[in-house]
Amino acid sequence: MLMPRKIPLKRVFIKTKSFTLQWWRRNWFNKIIASLAIFVVLAIGTMYGIAQWYIYTFDEEQFTVGASFVPDYAEYLGVEPKETMDAILGLGVKKLRLVSYWSKYEPVEGQYDFTELIGSFKKLKLPAPK
Repeated sequence: MLMPRKIPLKRVFIKTKSFTLQWWRRNWFNKIIASLAIFVVLAIGTMYGIAQWYIYTFDEEQFTVGASFVPDYAEYLGVEPKETMDAILGLGVKKLRLVSYWSKYEPVEGQYDFTELIGSFKKLKLPAPK
């Protein structure tokens, strides 16, 4: 029965080192590929580490669902903004971000109309801005 030949571990490291040095010295393209590979590995490792830290840090906090509501976009889609906002609130959303555009509340410079925004605040049971 033939037994596999045992290669000393030291010889394997020396051969690997010499192969790596020869490959590195071959041309500039190899250096670019090696540098990019090292950068990618370090970047992915860093992102993974940050993700694990974030998960560990906020593991005990309860997850809350939020949504953004843009009345102008609801109108663009052809749905009634007030009914859409009621439907979103009916879903049990705990945090709602209202998006509004200044051009809608000041159509002419110096004239303001906040009635729609105040109505949205009343629906959310928030104090109206002054």
